[in-house]
Amino acid sequence: MDFWVFSKDEPELISPIELEKSLLHLTQKTRHPFSQELAKEIVQLTQGHPYQTEKLASYVFQSTQEISKFKTLHEFLDAVINQVIEQEESIYKNYFNLLTFNQKNVLIAIADYAEKIPSNKMVRTYQFIELIIAGALLGLIVKS
Repeated sequence: MDFWVFSKDEPELISPIELEKSLLHLTQKTRHPFSQELAKEIVQLTQGHPYQTEKLASYVFQSTQEISKFKTLHEFLDAVINQVIEQEESIYKNYFNLLTFNQKNVLIAIADYAEKIPSNKMVRTYQFIELIIAGALLGLIVKS
């Protein structure tokens, strides 16, 4: 799936492959450039959504010096995603308290469903999707 990206000039369509290339290019001249595998995994976890990719990539970039502490790339990404959740947990708790009873039940049902999925990759994906949903709920609360 391609997404529209808005720059200074005009909106343009960007594919997940172009998003990967962009991540590689942006980090190429830094102390901790992304590997192709890392860029691809970030794009897959965010399902190629540019904003979410940028957000996760930013957290990953801040932690790349710690990548050698992990046995696998997946363990590293799990740790980064958990770090994102921990850092933003208090924000989401505050917003959770502002939800209606029905909204809370929907969010809890989504979270419960994620725990029942056996695949580690799917659980990681759903953990990040929960983060996205919480962000979306924030948008709904701010608008109302």
